[in-house]
Amino acid sequence: SDSLGFEVALAGYCLAGCAIIAAAFYGVVTKQEMFLRVYVMYMFLTFAFDSYYVLKVFVFSGPCESLASVFKQVGQSFVCGIARGTDAGIVAVAMGLQLYFLYVVWSYAEDISRYGAVDLSDLLVDEETFLGKQRLEDVVTYADNSVPMDYGAVYEVSFDGGMGGSRRIFDGRNHEMQYPPPRGLMKSVR
Repeated sequence: SDSLGFEVALAGYCLAGCAIIAAAFYGVVTKQEMFLRVYVMYMFLTFAFDSYYVLKVFVFSGPCESLASVFKQVGQSFVCGIARGTDAGIVAVAMGLQLYFLYVVWSYAEDISRYGAVDLSDLLVDEETFLGKQRLEDVVTYADNSVPMDYGAVYEVSFDGGMGGSRRIFDGRNHEMQYPPPRGLMKSVR
Protein backbone atom coordinates (compact mmCIF):
# COMPACT_ATOMS: atom_id res chain seq x y z
CA SER A 1 0.00 0.00 0.00
CA ASP A 2 3.02 2.29 0.36
CA SER A 3 4.17 4.31 -2.61
CA LEU A 4 7.21 3.49 -4.71
CA GLY A 5 8.83 6.79 -3.73
CA PHE A 6 8.63 5.91 -0.04
CA GLU A 7 10.19 2.52 -0.66
CA VAL A 8 13.07 4.07 -2.63
CA ALA A 9 13.64 6.62 0.17
CA LEU A 10 13.64 3.80 2.74
CA ALA A 11 16.17 1.83 0.67
CA GLY A 12 18.38 4.94 0.45
CA TYR A 13 18.14 5.41 4.23
CA CYS A 14 19.19 1.79 4.76
CA LEU A 15 22.10 2.08 2.30
CA ALA A 16 23.28 5.25 4.04
CA GLY A 17 23.07 3.26 7.26
CA CYS A 18 25.69 0.82 5.97
CA ALA A 19 28.20 3.66 5.60
CA ILE A 20 27.24 5.12 8.98
CA ILE A 21 27.66 1.74 10.67
CA ALA A 22 31.10 1.28 9.08
CA ALA A 23 32.11 4.76 10.25
CA ALA A 24 30.84 3.98 13.76
CA PHE A 25 32.91 0.81 13.82
CA TYR A 26 35.95 2.88 12.82
CA GLY A 27 35.04 5.33 15.62
CA VAL A 28 34.95 2.53 18.17
CA VAL A 29 38.29 1.12 17.05
CA THR A 30 40.03 4.54 16.99
CA LYS A 31 37.99 5.91 19.93
CA GLN A 32 36.72 8.97 18.05
CA GLU A 33 33.52 10.43 19.41
CA MET A 34 32.13 12.19 16.31
CA PHE A 35 31.57 8.94 14.38
CA LEU A 36 29.69 7.50 17.33
CA ARG A 37 27.55 10.64 17.67
CA VAL A 38 26.46 10.32 14.03
CA TYR A 39 25.61 6.67 14.65
CA VAL A 40 23.62 7.60 17.78
CA MET A 41 21.55 10.01 15.69
CA TYR A 42 21.06 7.31 13.04
CA MET A 43 19.99 4.84 15.73
CA PHE A 44 17.55 7.36 17.17
CA LEU A 45 15.97 8.01 13.76
CA THR A 46 15.76 4.27 13.15
CA PHE A 47 14.10 3.82 16.54
CA ALA A 48 11.59 6.55 15.69
CA PHE A 49 10.73 4.89 12.34
CA ASP A 50 10.51 1.45 13.91
CA SER A 51 8.34 2.74 16.73
CA TYR A 52 5.92 4.31 14.26
CA TYR A 53 5.56 1.11 12.25
CA VAL A 54 5.45 -1.21 15.26
CA LEU A 55 2.73 0.88 16.87
CA LYS A 56 0.86 1.14 13.56
CA VAL A 57 0.92 -2.60 12.90
CA PHE A 58 0.60 -4.05 16.39
CA VAL A 59 -1.29 -1.46 18.41
CA PHE A 60 -3.46 0.76 16.20
CA SER A 61 -4.60 -1.83 13.67
CA GLY A 62 -5.28 -4.49 16.29
CA PRO A 63 -4.70 -8.20 15.79
CA CYS A 64 -8.35 -9.18 15.95
CA GLU A 65 -9.19 -8.11 12.39
CA SER A 66 -6.65 -10.44 10.83
CA LEU A 67 -7.62 -13.63 12.70
CA ALA A 68 -8.36 -16.72 10.65
CA SER A 69 -11.99 -17.76 10.32
CA VAL A 70 -11.28 -20.96 12.29
CA PHE A 71 -10.43 -18.93 15.38
CA LYS A 72 -13.50 -16.72 14.96
CA GLN A 73 -15.77 -19.76 15.21
CA VAL A 74 -14.07 -21.39 18.21
CA GLY A 75 -13.65 -18.53 20.65
CA GLN A 76 -13.02 -15.15 19.14
CA SER A 77 -12.67 -13.15 22.37
CA PHE A 78 -10.19 -15.60 23.92
CA VAL A 79 -8.03 -15.81 20.79
CA CYS A 80 -8.20 -12.04 20.35
CA GLY A 81 -7.03 -11.55 23.95
CA ILE A 82 -4.12 -13.95 23.43
CA ALA A 83 -3.19 -12.16 20.19
CA ARG A 84 -3.31 -8.74 21.89
CA GLY A 85 -1.14 -10.00 24.76
CA THR A 86 1.37 -11.49 22.34
CA ASP A 87 1.45 -8.26 20.36
CA ALA A 88 2.01 -6.24 23.55
CA GLY A 89 4.92 -8.52 24.47
CA ILE A 90 6.45 -8.18 21.01
CA VAL A 91 6.13 -4.38 21.13
CA ALA A 92 7.66 -4.19 24.63
CA VAL A 93 10.62 -6.43 23.76
CA ALA A 94 11.29 -4.76 20.39
CA MET A 95 11.21 -1.23 21.79
CA GLY A 96 13.05 -2.16 24.97
CA LEU A 97 15.94 -3.78 23.09
CA GLN A 98 16.25 -0.85 20.72
CA LEU A 99 16.29 1.65 23.58
CA TYR A 100 18.84 -0.42 25.48
CA PHE A 101 21.22 -0.59 22.51
CA LEU A 102 20.72 3.12 21.88
CA TYR A 103 21.63 3.81 25.52
CA VAL A 104 24.75 1.62 25.33
CA VAL A 105 26.11 3.44 22.27
CA TRP A 106 25.19 6.87 23.66
CA SER A 107 26.84 5.99 27.00
CA TYR A 108 30.05 4.89 25.26
CA ALA A 109 30.11 8.15 23.26
CA GLU A 110 29.65 10.10 26.52
CA ASP A 111 32.53 8.18 28.13
CA ILE A 112 34.80 9.05 25.24
CA SER A 113 33.79 12.73 25.33
CA ARG A 114 34.20 13.11 29.09
CA TYR A 115 37.16 10.88 29.87
CA GLY A 116 38.90 10.71 26.53
CA ALA A 117 39.85 7.48 24.90
CA VAL A 118 39.33 4.95 27.65
CA ASP A 119 42.24 2.56 27.62
CA LEU A 120 41.63 -0.77 29.28
CA SER A 121 45.21 -1.96 28.96
CA ASP A 122 45.68 -1.62 32.72
CA LEU A 123 43.48 -4.69 33.06
CA LEU A 124 46.00 -6.72 31.12
CA VAL A 125 48.81 -8.20 33.16
CA ASP A 126 52.25 -8.65 31.71
CA GLU A 127 54.40 -11.64 32.64
CA GLU A 128 56.68 -9.73 35.02
CA THR A 129 53.77 -8.41 37.09
CA PHE A 130 52.20 -11.87 37.18
CA LEU A 131 55.43 -13.50 38.40
CA GLY A 132 55.89 -10.79 41.04
CA LYS A 133 52.41 -11.42 42.37
CA GLN A 134 53.00 -15.17 42.32
CA ARG A 135 56.23 -14.72 44.33
CA LEU A 136 54.31 -12.84 47.01
CA GLU A 137 51.59 -15.47 47.23
CA ASP A 138 53.72 -18.62 46.99
CA VAL A 139 56.40 -18.26 49.68
CA VAL A 140 57.67 -21.84 49.46
CA THR A 141 58.59 -21.79 45.78
CA TYR A 142 60.07 -18.30 45.66
CA ALA A 143 61.60 -18.06 49.15
CA ASP A 144 64.67 -15.93 49.76
CA ASN A 145 67.48 -16.93 52.08
CA SER A 146 65.84 -14.88 54.85
CA VAL A 147 62.77 -17.16 54.91
CA PRO A 148 63.24 -20.67 56.36
CA MET A 149 62.82 -23.34 53.71
CA ASP A 150 60.70 -25.56 55.95
CA TYR A 151 57.39 -23.84 55.59
CA GLY A 152 55.45 -23.95 58.84
CA ALA A 153 58.51 -24.78 60.95
CA VAL A 154 57.55 -22.17 63.54
CA TYR A 155 54.10 -23.66 64.11
CA GLU A 156 55.18 -27.29 64.53
CA VAL A 157 56.75 -26.60 67.92
CA SER A 158 53.74 -24.78 69.31
CA PHE A 159 51.24 -27.49 68.30
CA ASP A 160 53.17 -30.48 69.66
CA GLY A 161 51.27 -30.57 72.94
CA GLY A 162 47.86 -30.02 71.36
CA MET A 163 45.91 -26.87 71.06
CA GLY A 164 45.26 -25.08 74.31
CA GLY A 165 41.78 -25.25 75.85
CA SER A 166 40.62 -28.15 73.75
CA ARG A 167 38.80 -31.25 74.98
CA ARG A 168 37.97 -34.57 73.44
CA ILE A 169 34.82 -34.88 71.41
CA PHE A 170 31.97 -36.76 73.13
CA ASP A 171 34.07 -36.93 76.32
CA GLY A 172 36.47 -39.41 74.74
CA ARG A 173 33.87 -42.06 73.95
CA ASN A 174 33.67 -43.43 70.45
CA HIS A 175 31.08 -41.85 68.26
CA GLU A 176 29.52 -43.35 65.18
CA MET A 177 30.62 -41.92 61.83
CA GLN A 178 28.11 -43.90 59.80
CA TYR A 179 24.84 -42.25 58.84
CA PRO A 180 22.22 -43.31 59.66
CA PRO A 181 23.66 -44.84 62.82
CA PRO A 182 23.03 -48.53 63.52
CA ARG A 183 19.96 -49.28 65.67
CA GLY A 184 20.46 -49.32 69.39
CA LEU A 185 23.57 -47.13 69.38
CA MET A 186 21.72 -43.90 70.15
CA LYS A 187 20.14 -45.40 73.29
CA SER A 188 23.52 -46.25 74.77
CA VAL A 189 25.00 -42.82 74.11
CA ARG A 190 22.25 -41.00 75.99
